[in-house]
Amino acid sequence: MVHNLKILKININGNILNIEAKKTSYGKDFEWKRSIALPERIDKNNISAKFEDGILSLELPVKEEDKPKLIEIKI
Repeated sequence: MVHNLKILKININGNILNIEAKKTSYGKDFEWKRSIALPERIDKNNISAKFEDGILSLELPVKEEDKPKLIEIKI
């Protein structure tokens, strides 16, 4: 569980998603960082994030042109 969250940052640099958190727990400071390479098909302009009950959720939508398309077969 996150206690006294001080900083939560998310940014994108090119195709790299960076997440950084700093918190204080039991009188000690902790820092956490992660970098994740995003596939080209992710729509970086529409990424959303939510932090609720100590859980960070990210929505990484696929670009419209990369979504599967149904092709109708004419009989």
